[in-house]
Amino acid sequence: MGTMLGWIAGFYQSSAGIHPLYHFPDDFEENVGIANLKGALYEHPYREFLDFQDAEDEKPDKLSFVLEANGWFSTLKRDLEEFRTYWPGFTPLEPIH
Repeated sequence: MGTMLGWIAGFYQSSAGIHPLYHFPDDFEENVGIANLKGALYEHPYREFLDFQDAEDEKPDKLSFVLEANGWFSTLKRDLEEFRTYWPGFTPLEPIH
C-alpha cells in the first residue's frame, strides 16, 4: 500500500512538468493580464506549445492556454497547502535535473 501511495504521489508531482507554468502574480485571478506574464521554464510557453503541435491539431487561443495553466498552478498550490496541514514541516525532494 505504501509503495502504491508513493507511486501515485510521485506521478502527481511529476505531472506538473507537462504543464507549462508561468510566474503568476498573487492577484492574477482578480486582474487577468496575460501580456506581461513570464514563463517559468520557457520564455514564451505558449509559443513553445504551438511549436510542438501538429498542423491539424486544434490550438487554443493564448488566453485559454494561460487560464488552463493558471488552473493547474492554483490546484497544485492548494493541494500543497492542504497537504502541509496534515504533514507540517514536510519538504519534498527537488526534482533531478
